[in-house]
Amino acid sequence: MDKVGKLIKAGVLGVALSVMATDPPPVAAPAPVVETTSTDPRGPSVQDLYRPVLADRIPDSPKARGDSAWKWWSEQLHRIKFGWVCPYNNHYINGYHYFYLNFIKIPRQDAETDTITGWDAPLFRQNDEEIMRVLWNLRQRTINGRTYRASNLIKAKPRTIGWTQMEFLGVDMYHFLFCTGRDRWIGRGYPTEKHMKGEVNAFRSLWAEHIHPFFKTWNGQVLDIIEDNNENFAVGRWVGKGSSKVGIKHNWVQYRLISSEKDAGPFKGQRYTKITVVEAGLWKGDTLDNFYAENKDCLGSGDGQWGMFVVGGTSNAFINPSENYKRMFFNPLDYEAKAHFTPKTRGYLRFIDLHTGEDLVEQAEKEIQNYRKSIEHNASLLQKEKVENPLNEIEAFEPATSLAYDSAMLLAQIEHVKSHGLDLAWVSGHLKYENDAFGRKTGRVIFVQDPANTPEKQRGPWLINLEGVPQAGLSGLHVAGIDDCYKKLRPGQKLKKRDSRNCMIIYRKPTTQAINQDMPVALYIDKLPSMPATYEEFMKGMLFYSVKKTLYEYNTDAFVDWLNDRQQGHRLYYIGTQPGIEIKGNVKQEVTALGHQYMANDRYQRITLLPLLYSLLNWGSDENNDIGSAFHCVLHLLHALRDKALDDDEVTALLTGSTQPTDTNVIQLGARPGYARQADNNSFIRLGLQPGTPRTYGTSDYYN
Repeated sequence: MDKVGKLIKAGVLGVALSVMATDPPPVAAPAPVVETTSTDPRGPSVQDLYRPVLADRIPDSPKARGDSAWKWWSEQLHRIKFGWVCPYNNHYINGYHYFYLNFIKIPRQDAETDTITGWDAPLFRQNDEEIMRVLWNLRQRTINGRTYRASNLIKAKPRTIGWTQMEFLGVDMYHFLFCTGRDRWIGRGYPTEKHMKGEVNAFRSLWAEHIHPFFKTWNGQVLDIIEDNNENFAVGRWVGKGSSKVGIKHNWVQYRLISSEKDAGPFKGQRYTKITVVEAGLWKGDTLDNFYAENKDCLGSGDGQWGMFVVGGTSNAFINPSENYKRMFFNPLDYEAKAHFTPKTRGYLRFIDLHTGEDLVEQAEKEIQNYRKSIEHNASLLQKEKVENPLNEIEAFEPATSLAYDSAMLLAQIEHVKSHGLDLAWVSGHLKYENDAFGRKTGRVIFVQDPANTPEKQRGPWLINLEGVPQAGLSGLHVAGIDDCYKKLRPGQKLKKRDSRNCMIIYRKPTTQAINQDMPVALYIDKLPSMPATYEEFMKGMLFYSVKKTLYEYNTDAFVDWLNDRQQGHRLYYIGTQPGIEIKGNVKQEVTALGHQYMANDRYQRITLLPLLYSLLNWGSDENNDIGSAFHCVLHLLHALRDKALDDDEVTALLTGSTQPTDTNVIQLGARPGYARQADNNSFIRLGLQPGTPRTYGTSDYYN
């Protein structure tokens, strides 16, 4: 074994071998003298600050422990493993991004021919950093002795933001070099041979020509290419001689063409550190769903997940009718994932300040809107342009569907809720029956809030608005709508993975009481294994909020019979002799018309429940919309239960939210005519309990 091998075995590369193991706070290196020719008054360019290796002479592999090369490479491995804090401005660059900026080269392509004309180090760009941060935070890691499981990513994007370079040449090469061991490989699935061939060639060239030799050794031995073809690229070592010579794979990328649903499980039975869906928008039928279902167990077992599933691409919804990618993106929790979207205004090559790396968003949007205006006469071309270069999630996935509601209004409300922290008033937890000192049910229902930092998968199925909890002495304030996923099942039939979920929305009616009103106050969303368990949750919601009337999306008598058996059938709202409605055909048009009225009167500005706002964005599409169905049941019920004790003008005022009775002190949520809302400052008063403090709430409604 040569000296370099001894040094590596002694620990020079030891930190790299377990690069995913721990995550202590990164330590800033001693402040260097930043050499730059820039005369910009803003100071040094981020291209100099965050790519220090490019300004340095990379030393050869160390000759002896403790020499200057040994110290230099040890520092680099520490930065790659933990990330790095730039000493000039204390800006943190995570390990993925540091490795990508300083040790990776990406192909430079001719704009007209797409041929590769050379390889360059990537630039620091604000949008790249955001994507790298998302990926870095989703990997498995250990902090203060606690291991956090990896999570998955569903990524939607426009064309030409450099996603493949980052995710494949950057993050996959990182995993290829540093996340080996225990037979953990990298798998990539492709919808077309063209896309697969291009990536195979790029990764091979990166390894062969542009990765520093220091990274191509293991325990003192140079890693040889063991397998190199259109489906596999593996490096490792050879053992034996002559005809008995065998290649032992140490690092392995597997490329697989998934041309149909029957090919969807190519990685089953192996362990992977990362599996990627390439060009998710081109996968046909249910191939994408099947690919996820058949290969996800390669990334973990039991409660532990060591690898991440990454689904990314441009939706291609203009040419591909499959709903799989869209369903994944808008329902990420079903796939144990985070959804992330990049609009065309981010990472737009001609609109990036390279000195700061920042996106020039306003300039980019102006350019995009001007181009769209110029092609308005060509509806097909305009629609394709929106799909290829979307400004929001809806444009990316809805090319041919006429959606019911104005997406710009709803997206603005979503941004308003997020930026003002209004969603923090919603807390998760469980509704439970209270027991007395002898363990007997009292008939009273209480809400038990989840403790702070409860993992998402362990949170209760109820979301409660702390600004709308039940109050003693006030009754008849709440109505509910239910979408029941059991409604189409035959007796004994089990739910399938893709069936909808049970959903209940509880809504506080418009009222002259001096309280928060005309808003959703609770959401139940879950898929329990049995009907009775689900119906108990519906019942607990009715009791906790003293709901006297609920409109049920009626397709079966199961829930109706369940309530009647408990003498609670009076809580359902009957339309004629039918205990509910079926939201389809003319009825769907009618409830959607009520939704248009609700939107036109700005009542949607009182909605701070993000899952509901996202559901309204998709209302009108073919996507299964459990929350939207339950909410439109509420709208129908509100319309039917207008208070006939009031005169017509007052009824209209209350239902539209356009005014308030002059003799009350009703708190009006949302924007009022003539009122321009300003950003909240730190001294604003928030109604209700502050999030983070678990509480138990009770109700005065009982049943035995």
